[in-house]
Amino acid sequence: MKRLSGLIRYDREFSASLDLIGEQMKVKNPKPIVINGLTAGACSAYLSEAADELKRNSRAPVLIIVRDDSEREKVLSSLLADGIKAFEYKPRDFVFHNISASHDTERERLSVLSALICGECDAVVTTPSAALQRTVPEELLMTLTTSIECGDEVSPEELAERLVTLGFARVDMVDGAGQFAQRGGIVDLWSNADSDPVRIEFFGDEIDRMMYFDPVSQRSTVTAGALSLIPASEVLVSSDARERMLAAVNSLIKKSGSEEISMKLTAEKSAIEAILPLNFRDKYLGIIYDEPANLFDYFSTYGRCAVFILDTNGIKEEMKNKIESISSERTSMIEMGLVTERAASYIG
Repeated sequence: MKRLSGLIRYDREFSASLDLIGEQMKVKNPKPIVINGLTAGACSAYLSEAADELKRNSRAPVLIIVRDDSEREKVLSSLLADGIKAFEYKPRDFVFHNISASHDTERERLSVLSALICGECDAVVTTPSAALQRTVPEELLMTLTTSIECGDEVSPEELAERLVTLGFARVDMVDGAGQFAQRGGIVDLWSNADSDPVRIEFFGDEIDRMMYFDPVSQRSTVTAGALSLIPASEVLVSSDARERMLAAVNSLIKKSGSEEISMKLTAEKSAIEAILPLNFRDKYLGIIYDEPANLFDYFSTYGRCAVFILDTNGIKEEMKNKIESISSERTSMIEMGLVTERAASYIG
């Protein structure tokens, strides 16, 4: 059935604007295009039809940047209602101290990045500060993304090690996404891509059976096919990254003149050396990866993409406020001797 937003295609100015966008995407030095005079409803219709048309013509998704979370939700809802395969890319809270925190937003963001890599996305709606937050580089995400199925030759221990590398949390009993538990020849895991956890049963070093199960009753429900595994965290600490973190911590401890700060840093050092879960890893984000990456890098692989900016002044204000906030916290941690300047790089 033809969606209502399709009526805007009969407007000559709509076609003219898409032609102009198409032309600018081909030239060496494209110029920004201002589109105004649209009511809220017309704007929604324009975005839906433009995203659909541009994806079909260029195979590249569109990026829609809005001023705040409320506007992001509204635009996303409109796109989804019109049948556009759209995703929202939320900002996440950085955890700089050794406290437990939910990683649900990270997993949602990783699902969006994975959809961009696979070409399974028509549009992404985000705020500027969310788009600029550092994340896992695209090449690394592609390398780590894998799948498993019955018949694969892998031992329970090898699968457990792989899940740790992917940022899954080892628990006694799985009750949320991004977790796994191993009991002998059985591994329970809850992938970001699934609404229910999966129980994997091994026969020796071979996957014998995979079944979804109810996390409350623990009863198996239906057989699982190939299981897609993507990282459960945006901050994956490799052995090289641990060495860089240790060097940074040792430097800070040597310079510290505060017993309280030294104790915190020593606790971090012990966790890094013991290869324990690092709840404070965001603090060292600037040295976790060899190269910085953010949402814009995932779009750059498509070549030219159309970017729609809604409310330029509101977007500038949002970006200014969020960057000032993170910069203030960054400066405070550096002055207290809790992190090195190079490690404390979170935006850009």
